[in-house]
Amino acid sequence: MTSGEKALYHSIIEQLKDKELSDSQKDNFVKKLDELFKSMNDQSKEFQLNSIL
Repeated sequence: MTSGEKALYHSIIEQLKDKELSDSQKDNFVKKLDELFKSMNDQSKEFQLNSIL
């Protein structure tokens, strides 16, 4: 994850703390957010590999 992505991730997590959600809703949101950032990271690596080839 780039430093910009990390900053965005932490900003989203901080904003989530202010929302009136149940713990399970927050957990599900964080899980989906983690999956999204992992997917973005995987796609970035694939793009970099393809551009080298």
